[in-house]
Amino acid sequence: MAKSEFSSIELSRLLYSSSRLLIQQIQLKLNEFGLTYPQFLVLSILWEADGLKVHELGKS
Repeated sequence: MAKSEFSSIELSRLLYSSSRLLIQQIQLKLNEFGLTYPQFLVLSILWEADGLKVHELGKS
């Protein structure tokens, strides 16, 4: 395996691990409000663009 391939794989693994840890930390805060992470994402989109139709939400 070439060094550049290893670097890409390692970077991917680190980004994946970091994002999982971040989402876990966010979820701990969301639990106080009875929200899941996907619900939070939808509310975040609605906060920025109120009045979206359901099919428009899916595109966001």
